[in-house]
This record gives sequence, C-alpha cells and structure tokens, in this order.
Amino acid sequence: MASASGSLGEQEDPKDVGGGEEQKLPELKLDARQAQGFISFFNKLPPGPEIVRFFDRRDYFTVHGDNATLVARTYYKTMTCLRQLGNPPDTLMGVSVSRSMFETIIRDLLLQRTDHIVEVYEGSGSNWRLVKTGTPGNLRSFEDVLFSSNEMEDTPVLMALYPTMERDEILLGVAFEMLSNDSAYGKYTLQQYKLDTYMRLDAAALQALNVFESRMDLNKNFSVAGLMNRTCTAGMGKRLLNRWLKQPLLDIDEINQRLDIVQTFVERVDLRQDVQKQLKRIPDLERLLRKVERRKATLFDIVKLFQVSMRLPFIKEALAQYDGESASVLKEKYINDMEEWTGPDHLGKFDGLVEAAIDLDHVNEGEYVIDPEYDPALGELRAERNKVEEQITKVYKQAISDLDLTDKTLKLDKAAQLGHVFRITKKEEPRVRKKLNMQYVTLETRKDGIKFTNANLRKLSEQFQKLTDEYEDRQRELVEKVVEVAATFLEIFEGVANLLAELDVLLGFADLSVSAPTVYVRPSITSSSEGDIILEGSRHPCVEVQEDVSFIPNDCRLVRGKSWFQIITGPNMGGKSTFIRQVGVVVLMAQVGCFVPCDRAEISVRDSIFARVGAGDCQV
Repeated sequence: MASASGSLGEQEDPKDVGGGEEQKLPELKLDARQAQGFISFFNKLPPGPEIVRFFDRRDYFTVHGDNATLVARTYYKTMTCLRQLGNPPDTLMGVSVSRSMFETIIRDLLLQRTDHIVEVYEGSGSNWRLVKTGTPGNLRSFEDVLFSSNEMEDTPVLMALYPTMERDEILLGVAFEMLSNDSAYGKYTLQQYKLDTYMRLDAAALQALNVFESRMDLNKNFSVAGLMNRTCTAGMGKRLLNRWLKQPLLDIDEINQRLDIVQTFVERVDLRQDVQKQLKRIPDLERLLRKVERRKATLFDIVKLFQVSMRLPFIKEALAQYDGESASVLKEKYINDMEEWTGPDHLGKFDGLVEAAIDLDHVNEGEYVIDPEYDPALGELRAERNKVEEQITKVYKQAISDLDLTDKTLKLDKAAQLGHVFRITKKEEPRVRKKLNMQYVTLETRKDGIKFTNANLRKLSEQFQKLTDEYEDRQRELVEKVVEVAATFLEIFEGVANLLAELDVLLGFADLSVSAPTVYVRPSITSSSEGDIILEGSRHPCVEVQEDVSFIPNDCRLVRGKSWFQIITGPNMGGKSTFIRQVGVVVLMAQVGCFVPCDRAEISVRDSIFARVGAGDCQV
C-alpha cells in the first residue's frame, strides 16, 4: 500500500524458511521526508545484479528493488509480502527481514548459491554507509553470523595450505587477506607438526570403528564419540574430545597422566560432581574469544567472560581440596595456572574493568549497559533523559485529569516509530471523542486501541529520543573501548579455555567409566616395543548400552611372537565384525586416556589402526 509516509507494512509471512508457522514481518514506517530521502539514496547506488543489499533498521533489516523481489520469491515463496515505499512517481518496492531470516538468507547466498555479493548498510534517511561486504571467497565480515551455531564445532582448523608452484597467486591472496586483518597481527606462529606423536587413523578406520556419528545413527550412543561425550561446557569439550579421538597418543607418560586424572575423578565422586557443577555454567569460551579478537563482541559477551573469571576460583578450590595420590598432577596441570590467572595482575584487572564499566545490577534483568558513573558525559546524558522522562510522566498525569480517565484506561506507551503516545481502548474512545478532537492529535487506530498525542508530549518525546540516540552513540563508543581493553586478556582466556576443555573431557571419561552397564577398568599401558595386548572380558562400549542387549564379554590375547596375527571365523551374524571392532575401539579409548570396557586390559601402544569392515553388517 502506498502512502505519503511510506510503509513496509505488517503482513503475513506464510512460508517462512525453516517452518510453516505464519509470522508477521517487522514493520517499517517512514514519514514522507524520510521515505523520499531513502529512495533518493538507494537510486544513487551503483547497479549490480549480483549485489544483495541489506539495510539495518536495528531490530530488523529491509531489502529493496530487485533484491526485494529475489527475497520474496526465493525465501518467502510469495510476492504478497512486498510493500511499496513512497508515492508515485518516486516509489520503491521493499520487504522486511527479521534477524533470524537475515541469517538464513546470508548462509544461503554465501555458502550455497555462491554467486552473490552481500552488502549491509547502516544509517537513516538519506545518510547510509556501507559497513559489511561479503563474498563466497571472503566471509570474514559475516563469520559471526555464518558460524554462530554448532554446525562447525567439529572443524577447529582455521585453514590448511598445500603449497604448489602453480597456485602461488592463490597463496599470496590468502597471505594478503590475513595481513589486511589488523586483529590477526601477532596471533599466528609456525609450529612443527610431528606425525610420530599421534596414532595414525585413516578415514576407513574411523568409519569401520564407528568413531563419529553418522546420519544413519538412531541415537548418539551408536558412535564412540557420541557415547564418550559427557562434556558439560558448551561446545569446547566436545570439540576437544573429537580432536583427541582423531589423535590418540603414543607417549606412555602422557597417556598415564590422563589416566591418573580420570582415576582421581572415578574414585572421588564428590570432587567430580563439584567440578562438573561449575563447568555446566561455563559458556563456549572459544567462540566468545573469537568474537573479542575480531572486535565483534558485545557487553553480553564481556559479561560472559566475567562470569567465567568469577567461577575459576571455585573450580580451583574444588581441585585443591583433593589430597590423594594424583594431587601433584592436578596441581601441576591445573591449579598452578588457575592461581596465576586469577591473581590481581591478570584476571583481577579484567574483573575490575567489568565491575567499573558495566552496570551489573541490570544484568539480572537481561540488560547489558555501560554504568553511567563510568563516564561523566554518559552520566550527564542519563540525568537529562531522566528529567525529560519525569516531565513526560507529568504530561501523562495531566492528560488523565483532562480526559477524566484513570491510569487503567489511559496508557502511556512508547512505540518504535511514534515515540511516546497515549493509548485508550476503542471502547473508551466515544466517551472522550470531543476532547480528543479539540486538544489531541490521533496518530493510529488499531485493534488494540487508539494512539494519540498532544503538542507537549510530542515535544518531550522528540527530546527524549534525541537524548536516547546521543546516549546510545556514546555508549557504543564506550563499548568499543571496553572490548578493546578486554582483547588484551585474550591470551589468558585462551589458556583458561584450553584448561577447562581438557578438564571437561577427562571428567566425562570418568563419568562414562562409572555409569556404564559394567564399570570400566584402567588399562595397563606398555611401550610399542614390549608387552602384549591382553583383553579379558572385553565388551563393545556402544553395543552394550543398547536397549534389550545382553552383551557376552570376549577375551583377546595378541601375544608378541605367538598370536600377534589372528583370523576370526564363524557363521554369518555371529559377531565377528563386532569382536574385531571392539578390540580396535578398546585400544583407541585406552590411548586417548580413558578407562576401557574390560575386566582387565594390558595394551602395548599401537602407532596405527587399520580397519575395513565389509558389507553393511553393522549391528551398532
């Protein structure tokens, strides 16, 4: 519908991507001057059929022109959501896009279609500026949107380079791209990757042993990773577990150190539960730090880091109370580092920054704002705005008196586009219609009532909005400074993230070991040059936890020089594949540092596992 004010009106979204539920699209309302200013700006933009431009309206986005048609046809599956902005002859078609739909469209344009350029603009009226540009080959500006979910949780690698003479130009392009990112300075080092540190596992072995979940799995316990994932932290622990399962250890001392820690948590239920209770409240630190590094963090993210810092002393205290055989291991691996990090010269300074800069009293109410006392200019704007708000309240009370109503029938609302307005129900309107027409201006009539204003309220509302805009601009500047200072603590928080993720995985190993149908045991580890593989009463960890399964334990003795090579025979569906798999899985679990599903286990460290099980006879 065309109007002098221009409107992308409220309409039904009958075919929202990802669901069939009808939803109302965000509503854009502009007066005639604002609409004309925006249309004038839009028409001056250089044409480009491959460019999709989004205009940030704070709570939602809008797209216009051919882009609006693309979004309506491709994502809303209907053209009825299109709305006209402005009056003939200067009109512009557009459609509103919620933030959740924006993420869906961005992922599709940049990751699936790969033939579009995405631009995001911020501003108002005829003053807009380009703030983000993304292409299928350059996703950096949209990383927080594209990879905000757990879809990428199993791929912690940033990039892999395979240098060849023919592709030197591409490698140079990658180098220049990274050099253009100021936040990446000093963040990368070259390290030697030693292949002889970890067991070799090829894709066939990982698949044959059901190490990771597949689309065919009916529940998570069908895979080793799904079964072993008892982690508490949001994503960090699971990613580390998956990395460990791909890289079982060869060093006996490192394996036994992990087993020592797991044994500690197995034997001390109180210690395990105390630490897990704290870890359940730890967010995904790795993703938070990524946002801080790119300077994309918000006050919400900074408060999350602050809460992690506040929880560290409790974790340290719980570990410090343990005085058993592995006390020295816990102290060396975790307690010493946490004592240093939580000291006044490290995270103590970060805590002081947050307590001074952020209004923590409002955090419990879901508000993340700068404390007005942190900045004199912000405090002055807050005081001025409060005065205007008090005056608005007085005007409201005066209106109640003039119209002879009560505060239950006359409401003071604050609308996104209209500012502060009075509202009464349609039922009450006839009784005060005469006074409304004489002293007030009706702004909007809808099902929920009639909204109107007067000269005093309109003036005060404009003052309030002006002060609010100035307040938010100043607060935005302060938030950027707070994030900049918080970024100086990245190295410490990265250490915290690594420590907590490792602790989380080992706690999960202990929890799995004691909660299995038959308790797991600690394996005895020997070097690859000595010892044998002796598994007594071994079981397949995934099969034994399935419903209605009574697993019959098996023994396996691979004795050096006697039975180092064995051929398994038997009838179809007799369990040959399961037996072969369970031996491989037990060795894998042991070298990861977990207890194993056996009555007794002696394992000589293996540098590789090769497995290729034939036709689809998997019973897991």
